[in-house]
Amino acid sequence: MPNPTANLDPTLRLAARVSLGAATGLTLFWLWCCWCGFPAIPWNDIRVAPAIALHQGLSAYSTATAGPITTWTYGPVPILLMWPAGLAATAAGALQAAGAIHIGIMVGVLVWVCFAWPVQPGANLDPGRRFMAALLCVLLVRNPTSGYVVFCADSPGVALGLLSLLALARGHRWAAAAMAATAAACKQTMVDIALAECLWLYVAVAPKEAAYHALRCMAAGLFVAIACIPLFGAAELWYSLVELPRRFPSVPPWPRLGDHLPYLAGHVLLPGLVLAAGRRRIFRRESPFLLPALAFCCTLPLGFAGLFTVGGNVNSLHSFWLWFPPTLLLFLGAAPAAWFGVKTRLGVALLLAALATGWIQSSGLPARPNLRVYRDAAELTRLMPGRVWFPLHPVVTLYSDRRLYHDLDGLTVRKIVGEPVSDEHFQSFMPPRRQVCAMLLPVGWAVTDIRLARLPAGSTTRVFGVFQLDGVFNGTEPNR
Repeated sequence: MPNPTANLDPTLRLAARVSLGAATGLTLFWLWCCWCGFPAIPWNDIRVAPAIALHQGLSAYSTATAGPITTWTYGPVPILLMWPAGLAATAAGALQAAGAIHIGIMVGVLVWVCFAWPVQPGANLDPGRRFMAALLCVLLVRNPTSGYVVFCADSPGVALGLLSLLALARGHRWAAAAMAATAAACKQTMVDIALAECLWLYVAVAPKEAAYHALRCMAAGLFVAIACIPLFGAAELWYSLVELPRRFPSVPPWPRLGDHLPYLAGHVLLPGLVLAAGRRRIFRRESPFLLPALAFCCTLPLGFAGLFTVGGNVNSLHSFWLWFPPTLLLFLGAAPAAWFGVKTRLGVALLLAALATGWIQSSGLPARPNLRVYRDAAELTRLMPGRVWFPLHPVVTLYSDRRLYHDLDGLTVRKIVGEPVSDEHFQSFMPPRRQVCAMLLPVGWAVTDIRLARLPAGSTTRVFGVFQLDGVFNGTEPNR
């Protein structure tokens, strides 16, 4: 009698390929929506502004008494990576270019690591499994404070940290040291990546190799510092990267932990349980899982230190993303090939498609670039040249006035750390004919904002498009 399941396997293979193609298409569409929503986030503007300023020959770093007061208290490498965004002809174009760079770096590195991470000899890790692993990693980067929609210094730092671990796993130690140094030059707390690598070399290779790698990392860091000082200034870098951050006050840990409990459960607790359950296999000299496990453990303390400071958020926790992609690849390489038959591949493909669909539906992101803020801002700068300050959108006046003004977050930081800003310093980096302060609506923080703006007596409020204008108008305000 004929076998009724004889044609089942080809059918399942086709279904698996179609499902994986659908998952890939949905993931690309979700990334497109993230890019479309990127310009509408004010935090992106104030974090991209230092790169646009550098493109115009300006520096976003300052000292206590001189220079523009900005949000940028991180390393210079993200500014250099975002520098091409300044080639755009408009502020809106610069934010779109920055979004493409930000998303491209994150996705590109995750895919590269998933296809290039070495597995044990004889492991049967075919390109199909690597591709599905890459797709899963790309989809899991969703947290709004450190995902694709919001740019922060942590994102390129994690990308460079992953590349550093990859280089070390493949035996390229100088490349690993260079990447570790540039990761630390993205955000200061990421110096712990170099510590994890030295510890791994000490355990897995030899103590002298750990010492050599420490010297390599210090040499690479010195090179980065020497290269960046002429661009940004030694005093300015020291004040912004060391003096200000060390004065950030801490917050009680328990409320902050409660605020981020779901994220911490998936990104800290779950990996911790995996490492604890598999400790006898993982924490061994010859274990391929040892390097990502040490990266996870070594980066947790400074990550939590960042989380428990004023303004800290889960973007400071880098451990999961330094651990999960290589561990996933190593697990897939060590698992028996029989586990990943056509039915399993079909199930995984359907799961990835469902995950991408859920992200698209729940994120509420637009399918077309959201540029309304920049259209209204361009009109305001045309109607009131040299008189408008955008404390949340300094990129706008970098294009209209060719100057970098103070931003709101930078002024807030100075207030938090108790660093007074003199009237002379304040006015020297404000529009030369300032009568109006323009702020993005909705202004849930209006009282603090207006105080930081140092508006003159008799200031009133007008609305122009999506902006609230606060200042003294005398009949000169635009109508909308």
